[in-house]
Amino acid sequence: MKRFFAPYFGLGLLAALPVLMSAQQFDDGRGQPAPTLIESVERHLQRVERDAPWSRGERHRADEALDHLSRFDQRWHQGRFDKGQLGEAIEHIQGVLSHNRMNERQRDLLAQDVDNLRGFRASRGH
Repeated sequence: MKRFFAPYFGLGLLAALPVLMSAQQFDDGRGQPAPTLIESVERHLQRVERDAPWSRGERHRADEALDHLSRFDQRWHQGRFDKGQLGEAIEHIQGVLSHNRMNERQRDLLAQDVDNLRGFRASRGH
């Protein structure tokens, strides 16, 4: 009898695996995984860059910030916390805040992102 149920038990576990794994992800209330801090900051920068009438230099500052965020994120997903790369990203975002034209709401959002990234860096991602 045990031999009869053993294969079905294994198949049941295999079928339940995706459900069990998705339960470990955060949910944004719409059934979607919540974005990580880095992904959220990248989205904010991209949205501001898309909506603002920036010069080539202003776009370059934002692109540099996005590049450093992407590099940090790649290393973070490899299990490495690259404090220097994160620091570079923060500096470039601060440069965008200091020198680029944007509305007050966008500026406040990016300033909050910088504060969140600094806290993340100080806690080394914990």
